Amino acid sequence: MSLRTEIAEQPRVVQRLLDEGWPEARQLGRALTRVEHITLVARGSSDNAATYGKYLFESIAGIVTALAAPSLVTRYQAPPSYAHGAVIGISQSGASPDVAGVVAEGRRAGAVTIAFTNQPRSKLGRAAEHVFELRTGPEREVAATKTYTATCVGLALLAATTAEARGRSALSLAVSPKRSRKP
Repeated sequence: MSLRTEIAEQPRVVQRLLDEGWPEARQLGRALTRVEHITLVARGSSDNAATYGKYLFESIAGIVTALAAPSLVTRYQAPPSYAHGAVIGISQSGASPDVAGVVAEGRRAGAVTIAFTNQPRSKLGRAAEHVFELRTGPEREVAATKTYTATCVGLALLAATTAEARGRSALSLAVSPKRSRKP
């Protein structure tokens, strides 16, 4: 299998996620209704998806969102407070010890914890209270293609369902302020 083949699979992966992921995203959105903040934790290309998720959660759902510094938990044993919040770990394989460690610490602190992974039974999946499965099938190439795209789509679904559960319009950014004004 080539990288080109994996890239060509992305439309089917996105369609599957849209078809199958909504119920899961709605349930998770309800779980995030009362959180005061969200911490996203990821490594590598998943960290780029987390930055996109930060924009989504802040702009659509109205929740202050930060990117974790995993070494505070895993190396220095000096975790920030995750109380009254949520910790969302993102890892294609779910095997990243740093990501799973931050999610586990968030869970110990009473935060809502969610794993975004292609491997629900992975270390990350077991560390989290909830799992959002990416449904990409095997990622065979080194460069994340399907899982990166699926993560971005999944984060958009979760931000939208969280906004709706909090009584906000999930389409809040779809209409510019200039267009929404009546003449």
